[in-house]
Amino acid sequence: MTAQRWIPEAPAPDGAWMRRFTEHLLAKRPELPLFSARHMAPQAFEAMHLLSPAEAAELWDQRMLATNPAWRRLAGR
Repeated sequence: MTAQRWIPEAPAPDGAWMRRFTEHLLAKRPELPLFSARHMAPQAFEAMHLLSPAEAAELWDQRMLATNPAWRRLAGR
């Protein structure tokens, strides 16, 4: 980590973190296909590895609701 970098780079992928993220995301959005949730987990890990999987899933869901029309339709909004 350099002096100019505040957030450390993501460590090696953590399968347990990604499984828990997927579980939390599917609990929030049960209509989301499992394949899609699993596809998002590595991206979420890279961006939010410092958070718990539950916190990351909550933020991911909020961001997707704010920026993705398909996600809003999925959520029934």
